Amino acid sequence: MHICNKNNNKYGSKKSHKDVIQIPNRNICENIILRLYPMLDEHIETIMHIEKECFSDPWTYGMLKQQVNDPFGIQRVAIMQQVAHGAVLCGYICGIVVSDECTIYRVACQREFRKKGVATALIHDFINKAIQRGAQRCYLEVDASNNIAQYLYHRYGFTCVGRRHRYYRETGEDALILYKTLDHVDAIFQNSDNRIRRQ
Repeated sequence: MHICNKNNNKYGSKKSHKDVIQIPNRNICENIILRLYPMLDEHIETIMHIEKECFSDPWTYGMLKQQVNDPFGIQRVAIMQQVAHGAVLCGYICGIVVSDECTIYRVACQREFRKKGVATALIHDFINKAIQRGAQRCYLEVDASNNIAQYLYHRYGFTCVGRRHRYYRETGEDALILYKTLDHVDAIFQNSDNRIRRQ
C-alpha cells in the first residue's frame, strides 16, 4: 500500500476545492473519507505502483504524463483520508472526450481498497464530467477473461458490442468492446450522487 505521510498533505495542498468531490460511502468506515481530485504530476509515481499491481501491461511514466497533459482527457484520482495513515491514493480513472463520444482507458484501485465503492465513484464522476462536455456515448475495452470487471461494467449499464481478437500482446487475450449511452445516469449512479457533496 502506497501511503503519503500523515502530516504530508501533498495530495490536496495545491488544488482548488471547487473541483473536489467528497463522498460519504456506506462501504467505508465513518472515520474514513473518500475524495476525488484531478490527476496531477505528483500522483504519477503512486499510480505507476498501482499500474504494476493491476495490469500486465503497466503504463510508463511518460504515458501517464501524457494523460495528465491531455486537454481532451478526464483524469481523476481517488484519495482516501484515513485517521491512522493520512491520505492514500487508492484508485484512479483515465479517459478522453472527443466530440460526442468518450472512452475510458483505465480504471484501477489498489487491492486492499476494492469493494469499497471506489471504482463506482470514479466511473460515476467520469461519466458526469463527460456528459458536461457533451458526450452521448461511452466506450471501453475489457479483458475477455476478466469476469469480475465485466460484471461491474454491466451493472453500470455497459453492453458488449464487439471483440478484438488477441488484443492484449502480453497475454494473448481477446478484448471485449463495451458501450453505454449517456442520455441519463443509471439508478446505481443516482443513488451514489445523492451522497456526494461538492466542496
